[in-house]
Parts: sequence; structure tokens; C-alpha cells
Amino acid sequence: MSNSLAFKMFVEDIFEIKNRGIVVTGVVKSGFISSGDVIEVIGNYKETAHVLAIEKDRNIISEAFEGDSIGLLLRNISCEHIAIGDLLLKYSDKLSDSNKEFDKNISMSLNITKTDFSGLVKKLIAKMRFRIIQSSGSYPNFYAMQCIRDEDEKFAIGCLFEERTLSRNDLDMLYELEDRNFLVFSYADLPKDKLIDRYGQEIDIICGDEFARMVSKYLGINIR
Repeated sequence: MSNSLAFKMFVEDIFEIKNRGIVVTGVVKSGFISSGDVIEVIGNYKETAHVLAIEKDRNIISEAFEGDSIGLLLRNISCEHIAIGDLLLKYSDKLSDSNKEFDKNISMSLNITKTDFSGLVKKLIAKMRFRIIQSSGSYPNFYAMQCIRDEDEKFAIGCLFEERTLSRNDLDMLYELEDRNFLVFSYADLPKDKLIDRYGQEIDIICGDEFARMVSKYLGINIR
């Protein structure tokens, strides 16, 4: 366990408890968090919030460590200023680390998980003006979403979670959502083979270093 490292957690879900605050859920990627700490939220907005309570397995705990799946009850932040895929940092870690800059670019050294990757993709496509309409789930390492942009242009967007070419099952999931306008993201470096849909259009695949550059450009997060 790397509890000596700075606290990092990606937001997986958000809900509001009336008269109490905002609850965000996720898995602690490194370091630890304690009740009473101040966290910084890195996303569309740059906010700070106080941790009122920590819940794990339906129990209130005082601290959470790397690998713990938790919920954080936060105050001094609104739902409009935090989103799924946002990165949470402990403010005291930021202040004590003079060798890192968390201003506009967050330097992260992590083995990316499916949750991390899908969260980054959702944040990225939101920056690209896509709005998610529905998803078709995952099979078993591919996740597909139907999205709309500018209120009239629909897309099927996929997340490929392993280093391989698109399979027939992957394409079928995209076709379940849309007939054309496919866009696929992968963290891995995929083969450069061109893939064509049934209408003869090339399927856009953003992977490896290109994906990392886009995350850096649009989200201000360095993942490589």
C-alpha cells in the first residue's frame, strides 16, 4: 500500500443528502484521507471542500486508505461544481509537496483502471460538447455510450479497456446505439489498422499518446 503518497481519488458517482451536503464515491488510488480534511476538486471547476464524514461498507470510519471504496460527505461545495471523473486531492498534500505543481496540470503516476479511464473519457467528451443519452453496458472490456452534440448530431462512443483491435462484439454494441458516427477511446497504443463501418466511413480511434495529449489539452491532467 502506498499510503505515504499523496491522496488521489476519481469521482465515480455523486448524490446530495438534503440539509447535510454532497456525497461523492470512488476508490482511493493512493495516500489516505481523514474526516475533517480539506480536499481540492480538479475538473471543470477548481474548488475546495471539507470532508465531514467517510463511509465504507455502510460504516462511518475516520480514515480511508489506498484501495478502499468509499463515500465522502462534503460541505462547502455544490453539485454544479463537481462532476463524475473529477480528481480529488488532499489540500494538505498539495501544500506540503514543493516538487509538484497542481495548478493547471496534474502530474499523475498511476496504473489506470477501468473506472479511471471511463471517468476521464466522460469528462473529455463533455469538454468536446457531447452529452451522454444512454449506455449499452460493457462486454466484457468494452463500454459504449450514445451521445449527442449540438442537439442534432448523434454519435456512438466506445471505451476499449484492453490492448487489442475492435472485435465484432464491440462493433455490434456501437451499432445498437447508432448506425454511424463512431468514436472509440483507448488508453493503450492500438494497431494503426483502419476500420471501416458498414457505410464505408472510417471509425475514429483515439488511443495511446493521442488520448493522453487530449486529456492534457482539455482536462489539464497529465496521465503519462
